[in-house]
Amino acid sequence: MRDALREGFAALQAGNTDQAGECCRRVLEARQDIPEAHFLVGLVALELEQRRTAISAFGSVTKIDETHGPAWANLARLFMQTGQTLRADNALAQAVEHADDNPVVLDLIGHVHTMLGEEDEALKWYSRAVASQPGSVPFLVNMANCQMYVGDLEGAKATLQKALRLSPGNSSAHWILAGLRKAKDRDHVNEMQQLLESARYPNRAQAFLWYAIGKELEDLEEWDAAFEAFSNGARAKRNTIHMDEQAEIDMYKAFEETFTQEWMNSTPDGFDSNAPIFVVGQPRSGTTLVERIITAHPDVTSAGELKQFGNAVRRLSGYSEPQRFSAKLAKGAAAVDTKKLGGMYIETSSKMAGDTPHFVDKLPTNFMYVPLILKALPNAKIVHLQRN
Repeated sequence: MRDALREGFAALQAGNTDQAGECCRRVLEARQDIPEAHFLVGLVALELEQRRTAISAFGSVTKIDETHGPAWANLARLFMQTGQTLRADNALAQAVEHADDNPVVLDLIGHVHTMLGEEDEALKWYSRAVASQPGSVPFLVNMANCQMYVGDLEGAKATLQKALRLSPGNSSAHWILAGLRKAKDRDHVNEMQQLLESARYPNRAQAFLWYAIGKELEDLEEWDAAFEAFSNGARAKRNTIHMDEQAEIDMYKAFEETFTQEWMNSTPDGFDSNAPIFVVGQPRSGTTLVERIITAHPDVTSAGELKQFGNAVRRLSGYSEPQRFSAKLAKGAAAVDTKKLGGMYIETSSKMAGDTPHFVDKLPTNFMYVPLILKALPNAKIVHLQRN
């Protein structure tokens, strides 16, 4: 059985999911209580984007071996991806307890903290993963992305340069690097264009490179070329997204029908805090500029684009759908205790809020939660940007 497992992991490493799956089948037909066989099933399911199967497989691992850190870490990420925030909290706690300095587990824990919007905490885990395996390009890229979010731009640049020395064609590293500084010349643009011409990248990687090229061409005021690059990036990105138009329509209808004046009048008062200032609106509507204007005041800290309000809504409503917003979310959110909601948001945002009397939460899509914010935090300020 050990030979079959080794063969299965080697097959998965080589990209042969059919062979890896066959090895799992042979092992599990002989014995059902081998955690690594179930773990391999989970990894194969991840490769095939079969999240339910992966959750079931990693769950089987943790039933057999409650100390299996990699399975708990994968479960935490999967639960976040499928909207099951409460189950993610539990799995994350187990992963932390059983991490055992496994760099893969450390990196996954960092990723889950990123998904929770806890970038400072995420950076600690990414840094541990890189310290444990300094030659891992994915770990370096994740760490650099997090360094950028916490404002360590020089640190992010150094980390990306190391990643690109190890893997010159890494699309994610090029994309993050393009966002760290304003382009002064075409050197990096030419390098990325050569990569696109010389290698076959999947759609997601193509999108990263085209968006990075577009951003730098925009810096250089080459408007037509920038627009073409952004169009190419959007086309590649669109091929990776499934859009359910009817679900979108149902969602907005549910929000409109649920959060009425009658709901506002019948909902008890929320949490008493005037610290938050929410800057919301559609992307590219001026939210970043307005945030910078407000945070120029010495009494205000920029907390960044926090995911804490949405996560609090999901925790308190027991929401467990993969869609971040849906008709079901609207109906469940309307029934939450708004005072608890406001209190949970303030508590989970405290690390990012700084020591000033006020902080700005600049997550544009919080516009979806405006009615809930008004009830959960009646003394908070909301600045809603609209395109004109």
